[in-house]
Amino acid sequence: MPHPRNQAIYFVVLPSLILLSAAGVYISLRMAAASYNSLTPSLAERNAAASQFPGSAEYQVRLADLRRASGLSFTSNLADAVRDSPRDSRLWIQLGLAEEQDGDLKRAQASLLRAGTLGKDYDTLWTLTNFYFRRANREQTVSWACAVLSIPGVDGGPVFSLLSNFPARPDCILHSDFSGPRNVRRDYLQWVISKADLDAADRVADILIREPDPESTPLLLDYCDRLLLARRTGAAVQLWNALAGKGRVSAPVAATGELIDGDLKLADPPHGFAWRMPPITGVELTSLNPGLQISLSGTQPDRCELLSQWVLIGSTSAHMLRFRSVVSGLGAGSGVHWRVTTPDGVNFLDPARLEPGADIYDGSPAESLLPLLGPPHGSLIRGGLIHVALVYDRVPGAVPARGWIRLEKIWFTK
Repeated sequence: MPHPRNQAIYFVVLPSLILLSAAGVYISLRMAAASYNSLTPSLAERNAAASQFPGSAEYQVRLADLRRASGLSFTSNLADAVRDSPRDSRLWIQLGLAEEQDGDLKRAQASLLRAGTLGKDYDTLWTLTNFYFRRANREQTVSWACAVLSIPGVDGGPVFSLLSNFPARPDCILHSDFSGPRNVRRDYLQWVISKADLDAADRVADILIREPDPESTPLLLDYCDRLLLARRTGAAVQLWNALAGKGRVSAPVAATGELIDGDLKLADPPHGFAWRMPPITGVELTSLNPGLQISLSGTQPDRCELLSQWVLIGSTSAHMLRFRSVVSGLGAGSGVHWRVTTPDGVNFLDPARLEPGADIYDGSPAESLLPLLGPPHGSLIRGGLIHVALVYDRVPGAVPARGWIRLEKIWFTK
């Protein structure tokens, strides 16, 4: 039987526990009701929920959302939410944007800057960038844009597009002390290339070459292609040679008429001054390492470029294109021959060599030589750039070529 003293404690404590339990149930029910009311489409019910729990930032935000959707003022509700949860940068952002919409730019700036001290996330920093952009404040826009670009994994495209409206450049990412993610500089190079802003591309390309970032190599090679298309031969050569100096391509370019990879080991991607082998229906390319076999099925287009390379030539007219090959199945007048042209399409092969008899076929010598015509004044071409290509041009009325050619080596000689 319980001790009388324990019985007394029991009868004193039990009612208190019952009251506390009942109070807890009551509060839980009130909270559940308020939570439900805060989500209803009724302004009165959402207002009641916020009034029942005046310290709930969440209920104030929900009330503000409905008031905004109803075309009513909602800034004061967001101010109450910030008061209830002053460390939440997202609430400061919402308040700042509401104050900007109300025309209170001073308060809006203060609220957004407060958000910037609390949160370093993309939404916060990007909102500040756009706020100052709308104010046409170039210095602050660039400053906050640079903060956005320092976020790991950020997509820099929208930032670059925004700054281009000033115009302004994100010079911060070009500084040696930039500690942001590497992808930002790659994104910037890709963006300026897409806008054909090759001057801006030069600066960031120089940095990417110096950085030990192999992921930038494909982009730099694409940039080299763009320079060649823009006839900026010197810049293309400088870029390629810088890549060669870092071991990212097999060999540098020299103005001596030397082909890159004359043995056709095909170590470089098909960009810049490397061999280009576009995919062609009916044409199969097989690397023999060294050497290359090009097979024609007879279903290839009547005119196509099988293999090509941009070559830098010095100021002399005494150049010969030589190649060593083995041919099978290609008859006389095969339509397979070499073409050496300027960027403008001027052909530098002797016209006499362009007759059908000059085509590559089964009876061709294992080692052949093609003289190049030198233009007046002793310079082979303005800028020193020529395009060397093995092409197929079906002779009118001839049966489509079917066979293969194995190229073992290609080089220039005097």
